[in-house]
Amino acid sequence: MKSLFLICTAFFCSIHFSNAQWNNHLLPGVPVQTTINVAFVCSDIPNDTTVIFTYDTSYHFYSFTPQSGFSTYPEYDTILDGIQVFDAKIKNGVLWCTTTFGLKKWEHGTWTHYPYPDKYQSQFSGLSIDKEGRVWFSGGRLGVGITVFDGTDWFNIEKTLYPEFLQDVGVIDLEMDDERQLLWIGTNCFTQQSGIYTYDLKMDRINYVQNGSPKYGCIHAVQPSGNKVFVGTSNFSSIRIMENGGYTQNLDAPKVTWVSDMLADPYDSNQVWVLNEFGVIQFKDTNTYHYFDTTETSMKGIMNRMSIQKLGADSAILWI
Repeated sequence: MKSLFLICTAFFCSIHFSNAQWNNHLLPGVPVQTTINVAFVCSDIPNDTTVIFTYDTSYHFYSFTPQSGFSTYPEYDTILDGIQVFDAKIKNGVLWCTTTFGLKKWEHGTWTHYPYPDKYQSQFSGLSIDKEGRVWFSGGRLGVGITVFDGTDWFNIEKTLYPEFLQDVGVIDLEMDDERQLLWIGTNCFTQQSGIYTYDLKMDRINYVQNGSPKYGCIHAVQPSGNKVFVGTSNFSSIRIMENGGYTQNLDAPKVTWVSDMLADPYDSNQVWVLNEFGVIQFKDTNTYHYFDTTETSMKGIMNRMSIQKLGADSAILWI
């Protein structure tokens, strides 16, 4: 059985499916204080690196690698001082942040600021990086649509077959599917045509994926993984599975209500980890899932974030 470790700022647990327990514990050497809230956590699996942002005066951040443990970067905080960080992702060793006034890139120990074009603004959620290193985020001119930035030019996608989707501020999750060359877009209940969209990078167009039922229209998380796409809904207690362009399975249960975050499993490409206010679910299909209760810990709330860092051949860290 593969070993798994779940860590947040105050909780560490060693998980074995037959005997899962939570322990109130900080790993030796963790510099993050329990009195400081963690804003974001994101992992770069190929480089065995996790970045942890904290809500102090300047979004102080740390990195963790299994080889060297924790490192802290106080000397680089000034570029983030006084702004709001909306989201953060790391890929191929490059960290990107969407902020109030522009994109921030951290690479080789240096922050670079890319101011938004005139009248551009980012939304509060939705950031993804493709295999070419381009940055995709929700927002654009007057906060409408989705924007891609290639390091030099900004391109705003807002003219589609479903303009009612992009006219509203409704994007809640963006996940890049490098294998299919699709950007998966989850939209919330406030959109006129809520649900799942895809942006086809090869065809340069957006397509709408029919929900099959209006009750599943309010999306909170989407995660492509292997041959499947997992969808978390927030207006109905359900995790849905999409295969071959349509929905094939629904897991409807009180313990899956309001999915806060969803991540692909580093060992099984057809499996994801799901986070909500009641616990963590390792989910493959409606007959194959493990549930880890967190209600007895202080890790509560519907806006928690999660990241996975692979350790060697048979273990991983799940950061929450």
